[in-house]
Amino acid sequence: LGIIFGIFLVLAGGCALFKDQGDAEIDDGIMADLKETLSHAPTDELAKTYDPLSLLQKAETFYKEKNFVEAAAEYEYFLNLHPLHRWASYAQYKLGLCYFRQIQSVDRDIEPVLKALTSFQKLLDLYPQNPYQEAAQKKIHFCQERLAEHEFYIGHFYYKKSAYPAAVTRFLGIVHGYPESEVASQALYYLALSYEGLGDFEKAKQGLKELLEKYPDTQYRREIPRLLSRLDGQKT
Repeated sequence: LGIIFGIFLVLAGGCALFKDQGDAEIDDGIMADLKETLSHAPTDELAKTYDPLSLLQKAETFYKEKNFVEAAAEYEYFLNLHPLHRWASYAQYKLGLCYFRQIQSVDRDIEPVLKALTSFQKLLDLYPQNPYQEAAQKKIHFCQERLAEHEFYIGHFYYKKSAYPAAVTRFLGIVHGYPESEVASQALYYLALSYEGLGDFEKAKQGLKELLEKYPDTQYRREIPRLLSRLDGQKT
């Protein structure tokens, strides 16, 4: 319970930090340039339907109103029609921010995390010279951490219910998919315990030894010798 509560505190603080910095990471000069550019958007209603500046202006309005669902739809519409536009990389970054700002606690819907991750990765892939590289990388890392935390939350739930096969699947996903995440060592620890629950004592021992090798400063290092001794006494 303490582990899960700790995860909630870290995630809540981390997400708030990134949300506060989301727009601050866009250079003031870029925003001034955008404001000047959008001032030339056409006012004719028919032209607004497809004009890139009008579409971007509409997306910006929704974003400023914190209507991130509608803003995302408008940024995406702009990008579908004008993927090579001067402001395309900006729109792609803001699209990622729309999803990023919808991220909630680890036990809630993970879809915004996946969409934010996809959007920021697309920014790096399609617009390698964009000025939001560092900010996007930070948010990609945050999203990957969140996915790992989400998997751990579910895996730990299965473990507490003694649903060991399901727990193993979740913990293995973290160990292989997110080995650099903050919960990777915890996942490896509970993976070993889940194998013990399944009666696969050799895999349990292998997991604990791997935990010590990969994460020598793990919070479980004092417990591992006792657990290995207990496993050695088990009959396979």
